Amino acid sequence: PEALVEYLASWTPTNELLGPSRAGISPDLTSIIATNPTLLDNVTNQLHTLHPTYLRDYFYALREANEQKLPITWERVLELSNWIVQQPTHAPTTTTHESSEDDHLWTSTRSAIADLLNQALNNNLPITHRNTAWQIIATLADDPEPTPADEATYGTTMDAPLVAINTVRGKAVEAVIKYALMIHQNQPATKDFTTMPEVPTVLDHHLQRDPSFAIRSVYGRFFPWLVLLDQQWAQTNTDRIFGDEQGNAAWEAYVT
Repeated sequence: PEALVEYLASWTPTNELLGPSRAGISPDLTSIIATNPTLLDNVTNQLHTLHPTYLRDYFYALREANEQKLPITWERVLELSNWIVQQPTHAPTTTTHESSEDDHLWTSTRSAIADLLNQALNNNLPITHRNTAWQIIATLADDPEPTPADEATYGTTMDAPLVAINTVRGKAVEAVIKYALMIHQNQPATKDFTTMPEVPTVLDHHLQRDPSFAIRSVYGRFFPWLVLLDQQWAQTNTDRIFGDEQGNAAWEAYVT
């Protein structure tokens, strides 16, 4: 593991047209980690030195491994995730030795983390990691993607729910609801948001201030589960979810 991380950290592309690139090496990293997700457990701190292209595919690999129900050391994975999401969202990752195929920003890595969390919250993330998972989700829920310009660009080819599941903030707001469902499933007596006040805080914030049609569609898609989690909250906010211009996206997602 030490040699692998050292190699990935030190190797640089040649910038030749169609030459070797980090994006070309990453699939090999994915295949290694997907079958042995704990391989880098003892060197996770050293992963901070890796280019986002590798870290993106590392999280893709963990998602594959989790889908196959292979063991994952969640404490270390979540610590690394939390460090990544604290990096400046759209700051360039480096200024030298960049291939056109490499990730120049952290956006794809943040998206891969959101994908992994959504899957883990569905399946097997232990509730003991609740606090760290929430820190990551809450940070990603403030991601600028999708911007109004994004939605204007995709509007002719992608409907709002499709934009939501392909953008960081959309995935994160979905994870907010799945996080609440994880707590509900582990604490069956919970019939409202009393034991998880952090959830309605984020949901209320996006209802009041987020202009995105994609984000509003998440509320419609998951509205039955919002009713399950806190019927009073859902009833109080029904008009806010469905009753304005963005509410059309929520209504369509709810029905479909």
